[in-house]
Amino acid sequence: MRISDLIARVVTQWRALVWLGVGVVGVSCIAILVTQLRLDSDVLNILPASFRSVQGLKIYDREFEQTRELTFALVCRPDDVDKLEGFVPVFADKLRQQPWCTRVLAGSPMQTPDGIRDLQSIAVPLLLNLDPPVLRETISILQPERIRERLQHLHQQIEAGSPRPEFELAFDPLGLIAPALKPFAENTAIEEEPLASPDRTMRVFLAITNQPSISAFACQRLMRQVNAFRATAPEGWDGGPLEVLVTGRSAYVAEISLSMRHDIVATLVGSVLLVGSIFFVGFRRWLPLIGMGFSLLLSCLVALTLGLLIFGRLSMVSVGFCAILVGLGVDFAILTFGRYQQARVDGESHRQGVATSVAKLGRSIFFGALTTAVGFLALILSGSLGFSQLGVLIAIGIFFAGIFMCTILFLFIRERQPPPHHDWVFEMVKKYVRWSVQRPAPC
Repeated sequence: MRISDLIARVVTQWRALVWLGVGVVGVSCIAILVTQLRLDSDVLNILPASFRSVQGLKIYDREFEQTRELTFALVCRPDDVDKLEGFVPVFADKLRQQPWCTRVLAGSPMQTPDGIRDLQSIAVPLLLNLDPPVLRETISILQPERIRERLQHLHQQIEAGSPRPEFELAFDPLGLIAPALKPFAENTAIEEEPLASPDRTMRVFLAITNQPSISAFACQRLMRQVNAFRATAPEGWDGGPLEVLVTGRSAYVAEISLSMRHDIVATLVGSVLLVGSIFFVGFRRWLPLIGMGFSLLLSCLVALTLGLLIFGRLSMVSVGFCAILVGLGVDFAILTFGRYQQARVDGESHRQGVATSVAKLGRSIFFGALTTAVGFLALILSGSLGFSQLGVLIAIGIFFAGIFMCTILFLFIRERQPPPHHDWVFEMVKKYVRWSVQRPAPC
């Protein structure tokens, strides 16, 4: 038995079994995507991964604490500067009380006990980064004679009534922290108000979040909570308009991922509506049109699932393959259904029409899909993870689209539906051929 006859027999006589298989495949794909789908919105993955500069940027972007840091800003009018100074502690306390916030920096680290402890904890690593001559000079401070002289000097200053020695004894009793922080202070050029604008109409707050991961979905969840806080943060402010701004990696990833999702959905819906309208104009059939859309949707689900199992994480750029797949896969549906319609016009039964359509076009569709898939697989050589995933997803999707258009599409074609009695496109082609044969152009 030929493969075309086998396919015709299965889709016409064992429809319930085929629908069961389609349901199992669809449910399995949806379950895998819901439980394991992770979208990578890192724009660095679009760049070639072989570059060492890109590798360094990825390490810095993912491993350092700045990935979970948000920068807030309060902006007011010049007339409300004094009110802003009084509202800064209120806003900082509200920010610290948020469940997603673990630490807030609203001013110089020297102004808070936590900041002083942090400076003391990083003094030793900074001390080891000093130049060798400076390091030897600083280590010499640990000699017993130097320590005794320092303590005696501080004791004399305390007896003289100076408050500074008490702070030095609490912050830097051995005198090692100040030399270790000196290069850091010189490079950062800390001013009197490092977290305020020159005209003092803007105050900046640095917040560290407890975000479990830096994935697109995690950033979106965090930013929903942050935006809810921004809406209620101005409560208690009695001045003019007050803007609460926020930026950071999480805000960037959430905005970019939502924008890309909107673009992908809009492009996909637009492509489906456009090709669906063309299909309906050509064939005037709703049920085959629904079957075409269902087959393309199942192809997208299978491609996404297999791509997720292969790569473990999918790039937001690669998910845009769905719109490309719709434009490529609709050609298979038009050719297959058009050949089926022609077979019915020629007097063949429903089963014979399916067999004829698959027999005449199945090989062409299969190798056409295979050729297109191999062409897109060449994107693997680009060195970019995003484009490599895009090529693999399109290759998988177009391959399965060719298979589904020769099998599942016929589940949506009713056996009792009469063939079209008038095909205006075919009539126009016949008239053109008759006219060209009767009146050939002179050579």
